[in-house]
Amino acid sequence: MVQDKPPEAITLQPANQPNPIRQTNTFSGQVQQVAPMISGQATMPGQQPLVVSSGKPSPSLLLGGFLTMIGSIAVAFFGFFDSIGNIDEEMFCCLLCNGNAIGLGMMSVYSFRYGIWESNSGKQGSAIMSYTVGAIALLFGGFLSTLFFINI
Repeated sequence: MVQDKPPEAITLQPANQPNPIRQTNTFSGQVQQVAPMISGQATMPGQQPLVVSSGKPSPSLLLGGFLTMIGSIAVAFFGFFDSIGNIDEEMFCCLLCNGNAIGLGMMSVYSFRYGIWESNSGKQGSAIMSYTVGAIALLFGGFLSTLFFINI
């Protein structure tokens, strides 16, 4: 058998860095190393970069819906008694039913916007759940507002 001779010299190359480390000067004349910003690059081959979608709804809409519902319940039960203890039934029903309907409407708008944001982020299952919760809140709010008009 004939054996080949190994090569006389082997040259190893350093790893390629995507962004070399830059040197920046500070005010005192010292040199400070700044790490490169890797945005939108995959950290490993075959791995997708994380993309954060904008447009997440403000939680103030959800908080406003809760406060509207709590306020309508509190004012309906504690605010419309006269000096004898009787209650104005029309005003009670108007505040209780329509206040809760408006609060549920605000929460359903928040839920629909949150579902759109989740859908854009790639979370389809969670988006469907948000749409379902928003639809149920909207239907129940519509039912409450019709209670005032049919005067049950």
